[in-house]
Amino acid sequence: MALKIFLVVILNICIQISSGQDTECPTEGIAYLPHPDCTLYIVCVNGIGTLTECPRPLYYNPRQQRCDFPENVPECMGGTRPPGSTSTTTQEPTEEPTEEPTLPPPPPPDTLTECGQTITASSGTIQYKLGQTYDTNELCTFIVRTQNFTTTTFILELHGISELDPDAIVILPFIDTVLMDAVHMGPPNNPRTQHVDGYVFVVIFNPKTSLGTGFKLTFKGVPGDHAYNYEGLDFVYNNSSDSPLTVPFWSEFYGRHQYNIFVLSSEAKLITDPNFQLQLTLSEDFLPDSCSDKFYIYQFQRQNAEYAGTFCNEEVQRTDYETKGLFIIGFYKFYDSYNATGTLAWEKVPV
Repeated sequence: MALKIFLVVILNICIQISSGQDTECPTEGIAYLPHPDCTLYIVCVNGIGTLTECPRPLYYNPRQQRCDFPENVPECMGGTRPPGSTSTTTQEPTEEPTEEPTLPPPPPPDTLTECGQTITASSGTIQYKLGQTYDTNELCTFIVRTQNFTTTTFILELHGISELDPDAIVILPFIDTVLMDAVHMGPPNNPRTQHVDGYVFVVIFNPKTSLGTGFKLTFKGVPGDHAYNYEGLDFVYNNSSDSPLTVPFWSEFYGRHQYNIFVLSSEAKLITDPNFQLQLTLSEDFLPDSCSDKFYIYQFQRQNAEYAGTFCNEEVQRTDYETKGLFIIGFYKFYDSYNATGTLAWEKVPV
């Protein structure tokens, strides 16, 4: 009997949500609508609404069209929005009707919006395909470096990610040369706020379906006791036009330890053709017999990165690697190995 009552309650809730979305969502374009529960809002795409929850303890602010601190949403009393404030405001029609905005608000300055972008900053935003449908098997990669922080807080502020893609956002954190455990973000069960140890983060958007829309992910470094990290530069290459690549090709950080991240992919997508794969070939002109400079190689296909090997001597170590996904290469350079170089070569090849 209790189970029946529970199912009836859930059914009633679902009917109420569905009805609200059908009557409020504009038939065309993208809109973000408030909900009576201040922690919720509705993402509308061409008349179809998706109920979305703000990270705790934030409320949805319809004026800013984002999740915000409760003190900035004064109409919410005790977490409830009063009647009359849950729908979008409309204007009296003139000779020509006013069109509803169909695009999300513009991203803040220094926001990463395209696959392959990187940033070194204490805080910032990744906003990718927000309000636009994404493609299945994307491997859209961003690199975030929060220099001289020990922990970084990531908040999934807005998204339309399908519940069939619960691990669509993968965060791979590095502390010095060590890759830590992957962190996943996406509906319905993963927390929308994650405190992640590390200071370099490879952020990969890797959906399995094309049934949702993109996201807005913010990050902010959290100071700690051990706040000195290896310096370095980060690069993403989504085709082989820059192959082969000899590194370092920069002059920064000479005389200091550095750890640089490279991500290599085939058009920022998983290779689904069984007849092809992405091949990586390494060569080196490092200091002989010392292995003071080295490459750390990881392969990523779905959800997690796997360690594939360490390379510092082409005479005795493996030089060729293959994947259907992408390569993540950490390049550690010793502080006094001024003339040592290594080379990365990659291309999509037949199996």
